[in-house]
Amino acid sequence: MEADRRLAAAGRMRSARQGLEARRGEIDKRVVLGLLFFVFLGLVLFYIIVSPGGSVYLVALGPTPRAHLETLAAHARAKCGINVHILEAVPLQGPVLDRARRQLVADELLALMNWAYPWLAWNPRAILIGITPYDMYARAHPEWLFVFNWHHWRSAVVSMTRLDPVNLGMPADEALFKQRLRKTFMRDLGYLVFRRLGSSDPRSVMFAPVGGVDDLDRMDEDFWQGPCAPADIGRK
Repeated sequence: MEADRRLAAAGRMRSARQGLEARRGEIDKRVVLGLLFFVFLGLVLFYIIVSPGGSVYLVALGPTPRAHLETLAAHARAKCGINVHILEAVPLQGPVLDRARRQLVADELLALMNWAYPWLAWNPRAILIGITPYDMYARAHPEWLFVFNWHHWRSAVVSMTRLDPVNLGMPADEALFKQRLRKTFMRDLGYLVFRRLGSSDPRSVMFAPVGGVDDLDRMDEDFWQGPCAPADIGRK
């Protein structure tokens, strides 16, 4: 009987040790996973700090001629000293096309662009601006026939369709088209980079609300409310 009790006690001790080792193993796993999480978080923060964020990034959404993006980048650099980077084009896919309206959906274009460049979409110092050659509307305002510019948070998308006089039944005017495109781009820089509000001055590129290209044509390409000087984004 004494031997049986000793054997039983030894078995309980082994079970207790095994249970303790198992719990210790679980704790070790949690500690390792916790450390890995903090290492990953540290790497993400390090990337955000040292990355070339704090800049504006232009993205062709669909077959936008790269020459238009290069012209806009050069214009922003010359006018405001902003570093503008041109990214690889993003093919149109998924729910960006509303077949019933035969237009792209501006909200979905923003989502597609952010999905294509997630490290920039999550970078609080980066601004993403997409340019598409196709017509678009905003799902938030389905009563509007179209929008040629739409922005949200740190991203914007520009449609070139309605900026081209030809698509409005007017004679071709390449200079007018490019001027409208520059003004629309400068408005996005005003909202997203300079954090400006709309202006009541019809000469200002930040004039709001904009009802159509006629309002664009009356604008200057300058910010009339103050100097063209962002706080820390993309300065050379």
